[in-house]
Amino acid sequence: MEAKGEAAFYGPKIDVQVRDAHGREETLSTVQLDFNQPERFDLEYTAEDGSKARPVMIHRGLLGSMERMTALLIERFEGRMPPWLAPNQVSILPVGDRHQVEAERLRADLEARDVRVAIAPDGSLGRRIREARTHRDPYIAVIGDNEVHGGTVDVLVPARGGRAVVDASVFVAQVVSGIEERALLPADF
Repeated sequence: MEAKGEAAFYGPKIDVQVRDAHGREETLSTVQLDFNQPERFDLEYTAEDGSKARPVMIHRGLLGSMERMTALLIERFEGRMPPWLAPNQVSILPVGDRHQVEAERLRADLEARDVRVAIAPDGSLGRRIREARTHRDPYIAVIGDNEVHGGTVDVLVPARGGRAVVDASVFVAQVVSGIEERALLPADF
């Protein structure tokens, strides 16, 4: 198909086009044959039969670069990656030092199921919640006295604006399920 207004004037090309979150068209990948530059630079090679031949140059940009693909994903999801794609899927925030053992237990349960998780034990709880929100972590799990005694987790889900206290095993199962299903939004508890 001919694309009017394109810069491919020196040979045929194949582009993979996508639309970004704002409806703009973006090239993810391109491969183009160039007959012009080998001619301009008088390039030649010796063929198997001993004759001189003109090469064809191939320009390619696969996925437009990893950086471009990452930028498109960040734009598409406005920085809030789906849980299966987020660099850190769960932030665990123990309220105090005495909650650290339970936080470590939850981290071990999640890591055993291949969930990317971090514990943020230092600083005020409010500051740690703000940091987890700023990092756009899909799940924030707060563990205090009530959660330790009840075997629960106080879960914040910033993408949904939700908060719930759920059994720790239910929390782990829901997180893992959403990741395995490649859900676009975190689970709603």
